[in-house]
Amino acid sequence: MRSAGRGVQHLLPQPRIVLVEKRARHGSVPRSRAISGLSRILLDEHGGEVPESLEELERLPGVGHKTASVVMAQAFGHPMFPVDTHIHRCAWRWGFSNGSSVERTERDCKKAFPDAVVETSNDGY
Repeated sequence: MRSAGRGVQHLLPQPRIVLVEKRARHGSVPRSRAISGLSRILLDEHGGEVPESLEELERLPGVGHKTASVVMAQAFGHPMFPVDTHIHRCAWRWGFSNGSSVERTERDCKKAFPDAVVETSNDGY
């Protein structure tokens, strides 16, 4: 899906087993199923476009809160603070957040580090 000019349409004509085999070589059969489902939903419900809503992104198969946050920041330029497991644990250990949820850690880190909010593309992801 990263190739220029290629969208999710090129994934759909392939039988699911082909997607599973291609993805399995890279380590994850469930991810290939998520890609297939995600591609179908993007075409059927979003006209082939990636939705510009955190809630809509999180409804897609295989897309969690961190991935949705990264897409919102990099693809659409929204100020976000994507939190992965490591940031979540460190924020709790260092007392920046109570560790109750990733979403809570994200809110707490945005307050503690307002200048670190990601707004545009960053090669660090």
